[in-house]
Amino acid sequence: MVNRVFKPVQSLQRGLALFEAVSRRKEGASLKELAAEIGCSAPAAYHLVHTLVECGYVRRLENPARYVTGDKWLQLAEGQRRDRFYHVVYDQMRGLARELPGVLLYFSEYIGDSVVVRAHTPANEPEVVREEVNHVLPPYVSAGGLAHLAFWPQEVREAYEARYPFDAYGLHFWESREAFEAALRVLRETGFYLMPEKTPLRLKLALPVFRPGGGLAAALTVQWNLRERKGLAQRKRELIVAARAAGAAITRNLSS
Repeated sequence: MVNRVFKPVQSLQRGLALFEAVSRRKEGASLKELAAEIGCSAPAAYHLVHTLVECGYVRRLENPARYVTGDKWLQLAEGQRRDRFYHVVYDQMRGLARELPGVLLYFSEYIGDSVVVRAHTPANEPEVVREEVNHVLPPYVSAGGLAHLAFWPQEVREAYEARYPFDAYGLHFWESREAFEAALRVLRETGFYLMPEKTPLRLKLALPVFRPGGGLAAALTVQWNLRERKGLAQRKRELIVAARAAGAAITRNLSS
């Protein structure tokens, strides 16, 4: 076996040091400042920083010439943030599925102009979270959609309702606009809502998912299909307590 001796690539080290120097200066850095910070000549700093500009990790501003972090780095950082967000949410989905045997969970986000299911837990597979592709929730009548509508900014809700008029998509379910608005108020006040169902043994709960700062990030639909009426009230309480605890854990874990 060949014994390889590690030798750091100096140009790569300098390039990374230069990028770190750029990222520390929110107002941007001049070429002279960057050269001084990483201890190299201005021509060497020029070639390093413009390689990063070419790759999209650094952006050059004019008048005066300064360098700031570019879109490629912001995209990578956003990707990492989203990966962590999904990891935290999926972990709580698996925990809920274990705690409430037989429960089904659907995780939805507002994408484009629709509320879309991104992932769900299959029946009797509590350790599995499967990602969906373009499963759009019906407007107004789904638990996940209701959780989004309750906490959207006014302009987002108005745009959604312009695309999906309530009278065409929601009136048949709620029977009146007043009943629908009352459901939204309950959701805002309590942080959850049990959807009205024709079948009393099917419990379906709308649960908004919040960022640490308080803004809406996504929603969970927690559906529990029961087999008998016995103990129904107790099962409702168990569902509400477990779902709210999971929602709080998501927000708490995202902030840690």
